[in-house]
Amino acid sequence: MALSIDKLTIDPSLKPKLFYRVVVRDGGTIEASGVVITLAGIAARKASAQCKDADGKAWACGARARVALMRLIHGRAVTCQVPKSGKQTSLTARCTVGGGDLSTWMVAQGWAEPKALSERALADAAAAARKRRIGIWR
Repeated sequence: MALSIDKLTIDPSLKPKLFYRVVVRDGGTIEASGVVITLAGIAARKASAQCKDADGKAWACGARARVALMRLIHGRAVTCQVPKSGKQTSLTARCTVGGGDLSTWMVAQGWAEPKALSERALADAAAAARKRRIGIWR
């Protein structure tokens, strides 16, 4: 499930910035050009996180989420909505790759949860992932 950039609420105090050579730290954090970016609107597991499946068996859900995001980005540039002024080394932002919103994609694939269910697209994506029993919901 992709959410195009035109469907996102654009904050006038933000500007789009392209990031190249993106390194995925975990299912909700990326790094590029010395800037650590936390994907906005989601709560993702750390790369070392363990989850339990329906049978109670532990599995490396954090590592799997990280790999899923790495495969999605796969060397492509990432566009993030960043503050217009000031140089920051750490920020929270909405980011896209190939026109698809990364936060929405991670939730839709079951690798993250929405931080607030008030964001309808993320809440719907989470409900669909739970119903399909994918990602952390397996």
